[in-house]
Amino acid sequence: MTAGILRCSPTDWALFGVTLFNAVVLLIAALLVVRKSINRKIRANYPIVEGDFKFNFQTIGKVSIYSFFAGFQEAAFGVGQGLVIDPFFLNCGLDPVTVAATEVHLAFYATLTSTAVVIIFGLLNFPYALLSLFMALIGSIIGINL
Repeated sequence: MTAGILRCSPTDWALFGVTLFNAVVLLIAALLVVRKSINRKIRANYPIVEGDFKFNFQTIGKVSIYSFFAGFQEAAFGVGQGLVIDPFFLNCGLDPVTVAATEVHLAFYATLTSTAVVIIFGLLNFPYALLSLFMALIGSIIGINL
């Protein structure tokens, strides 16, 4: 143990359980939001076009199972999310722009989760993190204005 929570301690396992529970709750919430959106489109006679997410058992099952294995590969081998998830979403028939936006969204949550784990274990170098944050903000401001 360096600082923070001892690995494989009851607290560590409890946090792991909370993380898994959170993942299931977020999956259910996401499915409900997608279903509501699809149903709203159908009621409004919105034409479902190629690239729209088809909310059916087969697609949801494929996404859930593939996401589990993709998450394992990403965590175990350090493979980037785009390398694993993007081809799958394209194979499901999603629009490439939607896939790119989804990838950015997933990367944000993956980074947020990784940062939370580093903070929980007390391994974050705060001065370096603040310097990196400051430099990223400067780079973002410059990039937006170019």
